[in-house]
Amino acid sequence: MSSIIISVRDLVVNYYTFGGVIKALREVDLDINHGESICIVGESGSGKSTLVQAIAMILPQNAVIERGSIIYDGIDISRNNSLDVISKVRREIGMVFQDPATSFSPLFPIKQQFVDVLSEVLKVTTEEALMISEEALKNVRLIEVERVLNSYPHELSGGMLQRAALALALAKKPKVLIADEPTTNLDVTTQAEILELIKMLKQKHGLTLIMVTHNFGVAAQVCDRVVVMYAGMIFEEGPTRQVLSDPLHPYTRGLLTAVPRIGRLSTPIPGLLPDPREDFKGCPFYSRCSNAREECSTQKPSRVVLRERRVFCHLYGGS
Repeated sequence: MSSIIISVRDLVVNYYTFGGVIKALREVDLDINHGESICIVGESGSGKSTLVQAIAMILPQNAVIERGSIIYDGIDISRNNSLDVISKVRREIGMVFQDPATSFSPLFPIKQQFVDVLSEVLKVTTEEALMISEEALKNVRLIEVERVLNSYPHELSGGMLQRAALALALAKKPKVLIADEPTTNLDVTTQAEILELIKMLKQKHGLTLIMVTHNFGVAAQVCDRVVVMYAGMIFEEGPTRQVLSDPLHPYTRGLLTAVPRIGRLSTPIPGLLPDPREDFKGCPFYSRCSNAREECSTQKPSRVVLRERRVFCHLYGGS
């Protein structure tokens, strides 16, 4: 039996807007194994959230999968809109979003929202859904379960609300947990608590974890493997320790040198992300890269396997 639970091949996703067609993902290939944890890192606008939303089948209405496939548990879900497939994905892939305040409706107490979701997804009674909700909130180390259930979202702190969102995602007993920047709006202490909680729950439930972040510190703390994205493309992927200690792609090196450290000034990457409406003849990082060659502006980068990693760059030969 294959160890791969999610396989993304040649995935192209565009957003159709009044300002033009936004090319969010450009021929993305990625395999994710059962039980592993990966971090997808990169600047804002690099396509991280679009990739995980495509996997979770929650792309917005103006997003179109133009080409490619997403195979989840042996099923191509990229264009399969059957109710059975949607129900399977909703049940087996849990998702925690960046801002916990937007994960819940401000109009209803937490209890009603838990019960509504679990009754629909798990096909259980209201009483059963309530029991599952209470157990899920205890699993994420919330003590005052009754108070949390009877509270409206605005009555809970950011950390409590993020734990509640995590509890709701895990109450469905998913196989895959996607966390899209789950600590961005939290203070440093609460961030550490949430990350430690995610690690513990991942181990306890044998989850496959996909985490989106712009923070290499989060990647180092939580993930086995790092995927570096830029302009809708994967530039480098490999074991976390290797990528952080010996980055191969100039963009990965630039991200790491931009991280502030004690006793050393950070060095930002010059320039800005390219216009996502443009087509690239060569490498999209060309204008910002200190290692750029003449062919970088006119030829697509080569994809090579080097030191247990995939790298998409002209610096290395191959195809």
